[in-house]
Amino acid sequence: MWESAEQTVRRLIPLAREVASTRTAVILRSIPDQLARQGMVPAGFWEQFSMLSAVLDESPYYAN
Repeated sequence: MWESAEQTVRRLIPLAREVASTRTAVILRSIPDQLARQGMVPAGFWEQFSMLSAVLDESPYYAN
């Protein structure tokens, strides 16, 4: 399951640079809080998600 989630996040990274969807950005930004309640989340997922978050932070389309 986590490997699949990591792959999905990897696929989202280039798309996040091109698509301006505030709704999607809000949903993606809520993921860390939701997962924190789940407990054990693999480091590989957090690494991929950190890269996605950085793209969202750098994009002119999304406000923090």
